[in-house]
Amino acid sequence: MLRTVATMAVAVALGLADATAVSSHKITSLPGYNDAKPINFDQYAGHIPLPSNGQKMFYWLVESESNPSTDPLVLWLNGGPGCSSLSGFFTELGPFVVQSDLSVKRNPYAWNRKANMVFLDSPAGVGFSQPLLNASEYHDDVTAARSREFLKQFLELYPQYKNRDFYITGESYAGMYIPFLVHNLVTDPVENLHLTGFAIGNPYTDQKTDGNNKQLAGYTERYTNLTFTTIKGAGHMVPAARPLHALYMFECFLYSNRECNEVFDYPKDPAEYLSGADLTAPTTNGQDDDAGAVVWWWLGIAAAVAVGVAVVVMVVLKKTQRDKKVQYVELNSGTAKPAYS
Repeated sequence: MLRTVATMAVAVALGLADATAVSSHKITSLPGYNDAKPINFDQYAGHIPLPSNGQKMFYWLVESESNPSTDPLVLWLNGGPGCSSLSGFFTELGPFVVQSDLSVKRNPYAWNRKANMVFLDSPAGVGFSQPLLNASEYHDDVTAARSREFLKQFLELYPQYKNRDFYITGESYAGMYIPFLVHNLVTDPVENLHLTGFAIGNPYTDQKTDGNNKQLAGYTERYTNLTFTTIKGAGHMVPAARPLHALYMFECFLYSNRECNEVFDYPKDPAEYLSGADLTAPTTNGQDDDAGAVVWWWLGIAAAVAVGVAVVVMVVLKKTQRDKKVQYVELNSGTAKPAYS
């Protein structure tokens, strides 16, 4: 009986401690925020210590604007290695964009429109995660083990996400981070963590393949349980260069709506960040993401041909004028030879 009471007391104490930690991590104001649109979601940020070694992992959680109690939980990892996930937060897919005057505006293409997003600085020593580690600690398998430990502690701090659909996303060197982490979670599952899928933007997988940094054309290929989709012109940081297309791809990945399954037709929005177009009404004109690029490609060829013709004409004219001048001198000097001789 006493043991039961003691166990209950410890559980209550731990629950109160977690509630206190969550309360202390809640963000109630954002310095520099200067946007007419109010912040309509809860957000939390802080350090979560790891029991194994005391590392303090920094995270920023932004809840979904739609249905935070039911929408999936998504982890975002930037690459590098050594790049803080806050770079993705403030320049790509987070709810805020830092302006040149350091004010903060809303990002109309934020990924937390329909998902609860967690941005994690990993490994320790990156961003606000502490401390800087010994060089022997910086290996992908060690990073994966620490990220797994973070997720376990995160669920204890935020139990409402237990058994929620959970996805892992990232870019660049996350092409290494994420497969290592997914393998770790599959072989040694975290209790109540419902791993549903993962997605990697411009993933780094191998130096021979990825080191040339060449841009691929836009295409979509599907295999069993895998879909490969690229966005032409997106460069290295897809959500920053093509935010609308990246968001649409992300929401298709999460929810697999009819338009995504049948056509995967990108909405057309040339203004990108400025327009705030509604992604729920994609175009159905049958054009793919390369349609505009194809038009510009043909225009480029036409322009190149026109320039080439102009150059040839100028060269011919100059040569003709030069020949006429030489012929005039020769004729007057009495040394010219008849062209028909």
